[in-house]
Order: sequence, then structure tokens, then C-alpha cells
Amino acid sequence: MIQIMSTFPLFRLPLVALAVVISHFNLNHFDFFHEDLLPGENLDEKQNSSISIERKGNFPGARSLKIGDALVPMSNSLDKYGEIELRFYFEDVFDGLKTISRYICSFLENPVYGLMLSSDSHPDQIRRTIDWALSFQKSIKMCYIEDYKISDDHFRNVLDVCNSVNKFYFYGKLSPEFGHQFAFENDSIFLRHAFWVNLDNLLKINCRICTIWGSNLTNLEVNQYLKHWKTGKFPKLKIADFEMEDINLEVLLADLNAVKFPEGKERTFRNASNRDVTIDYGFDIRMDNGTLATIVHKGGNIISKWFYMVVW
Repeated sequence: MIQIMSTFPLFRLPLVALAVVISHFNLNHFDFFHEDLLPGENLDEKQNSSISIERKGNFPGARSLKIGDALVPMSNSLDKYGEIELRFYFEDVFDGLKTISRYICSFLENPVYGLMLSSDSHPDQIRRTIDWALSFQKSIKMCYIEDYKISDDHFRNVLDVCNSVNKFYFYGKLSPEFGHQFAFENDSIFLRHAFWVNLDNLLKINCRICTIWGSNLTNLEVNQYLKHWKTGKFPKLKIADFEMEDINLEVLLADLNAVKFPEGKERTFRNASNRDVTIDYGFDIRMDNGTLATIVHKGGNIISKWFYMVVW
């Protein structure tokens, strides 16, 4: 797996893979491997290495490595856990990210698996990085964005390409005026501080796991969403997890023919963290084709903002 991170190490690779890269770069004369920790060719497949890009400066001990036609300063270190870090230095960090990523991805014949991004360095860095990855592969398995300074316009630009990502995660804050229409039809989407998400947004999301936290969704909007689900509009859906206004079951379940979870029975599903979870309460509703779903709620006068539905 190759992940690219704009504010963290660029790559994380098994030491075995890094050893192949080192051999290809003819770097065996560098002291990368501590003899007691990694003796000879007996590399631990479970240990990782990392490759990072930093802005060029005066770094004692840096050596130059020829990559293509350029000589690139680099250095290396070994931490107490046995993780090796290679650091490459460029005038422009983003150019360095592109250069090293393309080189190693091509050499390992492996696409970029994931992106972990923020716009700390450049306001448009997130969209630029996604566009760059999509310039040489059709899609991206995972994109994790944590950015509390991103502008509304830049996040709109990101949402416009989020459908090229299989698992899309966004942690950040936007202005109170933010709003945008976008489509997502892949595996999973997670939006935090999603006050701006409305029914029109939900109706354009068809994925396996849909997680919307911090929204202002109303009982009536979620009720309308469930009515669309009943007609088969969201065939991929397995888990819907919304933070919304206080749940009013009378409004939420209106005209859905909901029935209480069968007393004395249990059902087990796999949650977003890939863990098995067993439930024995809630309200069952069905699609027109008979597909069963459970809205996990104990009923009564319980006050909750959390809507959670599992499709069986």
C-alpha cells in the first residue's frame, strides 16, 4: 500500500519494499540498516519505513541522489522502533512530492492508495494533489482531509472530484454560509461539522457507509430520505449514521410501516471500523423489494441526535 501525505511522511512502506528501492537506487553503501536490528537480508515484513519531502535548506549530513536528470539532496535516520526514514529536500515541496511519488510508484508498479491532506502550505494544495494523482490513475482508494482553515471555494473544488475517491473523509470547518451540491457513489463518505448537508445532498449520495456528523438535518428530511431508500434509490447502502436534530420518532417513521425489532432476537453487522456489532432493539423497515433495515433506537422518550440505520 502506498499513501501520500502532504503534512506527514510521504510514503509508508514495508522494510522489504524499501530494501528493493535502496538496491535500485544503488544506496547500499548508506548506513540505513542497524546490523543488530535488521541483520542482513532478514527483514521483518511487519516493520515499516517512511519517505518524506521537506523544503530544501542547510541540512548537515545530506547527500545527493540522482533521480532522473536531477541531483536531489537526501538524508536518512533510524528511530528506536526500527523505522527507517528517508528525507528528500526540494525547493518546492509539492514538486518534490510529485517527483518522488511518480518515481517510486512506477518502480514498484503500484498506484497511489491513499491521500492524507491539508492546505497548510498552499490554499489549493488539496485539489491540486487529487488532480495530480488522477492524472495517472483512474481513481484513489482513500482520501483523508483534515483542514480547519480551508476556504469554502477550495472545498467546493474538492467536492467536485470526490466521486473519484472510493473512501472520502473530511474533518474541518467551513463558513456558516457554505453550501454545495455534489455526487458520491463509491464505498464510504464521512463528513464532520456537516451543518451544510441537506436532503438534496443526501439524495445524491449512494454508498455503502454514509456518515454525516454535525448536521442540521431535520426529522422530516431524514423521513423523506428513508422513503427514497424504500423505493430502491440507494442500493449500495449498508450503514447510515447521521447526527441531526433531536429525533422525533413520530415524524421520523411516518408512513414507513416501521415495526419494533423482534423481541428476544439479535442481529450482528460489521460496522465502519470493520468490527462485529450485535443489536437487539430498534425499528425495522423494508424496501419495496423486501430488503430489511433496522433503525437503531430504543424508542420511548429518549432524546437523541444520533440516527443509525443498518441494512441487512
